[in-house]
Amino acid sequence: MAAHPPPALLSLVQNFYSDRNYKAFNLAAYIRPDWAQGLQIGGSYYHDRLTPAGVAHVDQNIASAYVVYFASAWEFMNEAVLLSNHLVATPVTYNSPMAYTQLARKFGIYHPYFRYQYVNDRIGDPVNILQGLYYGPSLGIRVDYSEYAAFKLQYNRLLKGNLPAANGLNAQIAFTF
Repeated sequence: MAAHPPPALLSLVQNFYSDRNYKAFNLAAYIRPDWAQGLQIGGSYYHDRLTPAGVAHVDQNIASAYVVYFASAWEFMNEAVLLSNHLVATPVTYNSPMAYTQLARKFGIYHPYFRYQYVNDRIGDPVNILQGLYYGPSLGIRVDYSEYAAFKLQYNRLLKGNLPAANGLNAQIAFTF
């Protein structure tokens, strides 16, 4: 019979005890060339071993790359991600590409923006909740009330294969320090 940690340890950050005895890792790097002020190019790689219900183990790898450009009034962001979930001890791998691009213009505290996103989560993936092809535009505005607080309102038009388009409205309040 396996020993279980005391209840007090279950609420702490798990540095010494893990339910699967496996730790994730993430590597990231970026460059900001002096010759192009406001430009940043980067990427990251994340690896973890997951244990979803009904599946022995899933090795998850997330590779991403991005290019952003921030000028005094303009913002241009692009990111692409490849999410890969491999069922350990089988030849089965679910590769899900995702990407978005966003263009914004600053007018004082107001930042209206346009975004287009693409998500193609593979059917049958035991980890991802949303599955299938989703894509479409978003229009939004971010209001920076102070250096530490912002409000964002975003309208989404989501297309999914042959199904009717879905519309959504999201609101978000963010604080930073």
